[in-house]
Amino acid sequence: MVELLAVIAILGLLAGVLAPSISGAFQKANRNTANTNLGQIIKAVNAYGDIISEDTAVDSKGSKNVTSVATYAELLAQKGLLESGTVWYVPQDNKVPQEIPKTVIRDGTNQLESQKSVAWAVVVNAKNNRKNRETYPLIWTRGLGVEGSWDAEEGVWGDAGGHIAFWDGHSVWVDNVTDTKNKFVKADDNKNTQTSSYIDAIGTSKNGKSPKVFEDK
Repeated sequence: MVELLAVIAILGLLAGVLAPSISGAFQKANRNTANTNLGQIIKAVNAYGDIISEDTAVDSKGSKNVTSVATYAELLAQKGLLESGTVWYVPQDNKVPQEIPKTVIRDGTNQLESQKSVAWAVVVNAKNNRKNRETYPLIWTRGLGVEGSWDAEEGVWGDAGGHIAFWDGHSVWVDNVTDTKNKFVKADDNKNTQTSSYIDAIGTSKNGKSPKVFEDK
């Protein structure tokens, strides 16, 4: 009996030591999966060829415009670029729906429209500035505040950080945008001035329509 209790105690100690490592490995894998999904989205956006605008019609009658992340996703699907619904979600997100749509559109309906827990925030009417595409954020993990940190309740990974995808197609994991190495670059500044605010980073549009951020919570 004493030997059995000793074995159980040792196993308990080993479990306590290994648990954080296993948890960390799963978390890293989940983040890598989310980054892969984000890569598919940003590739589809770049393949579309045009800046996605708030008044872009997504059906032949022109009755739907980009007014949410859901209709943004529908536009890409209508263009035949990204019909997978799974890439718009992170299963580990505490706000993820019980059933993740496998496709964005089925039988003419937008399956993302009723789901308000998509993982990403998106920019429409982006400023067409070819000089700063590698520093211009287009899509990022839900919950990023204008001050540069992720919200503990709204963030997919709480306030631990999130992914940011830039116009040139690359994406990175960022703990927060307040650190100098992670800061954005002001879109309307020729001096490459740094900023923690995505509002400053997306700037203003020359076509009379300012860039706008959509985030379905």
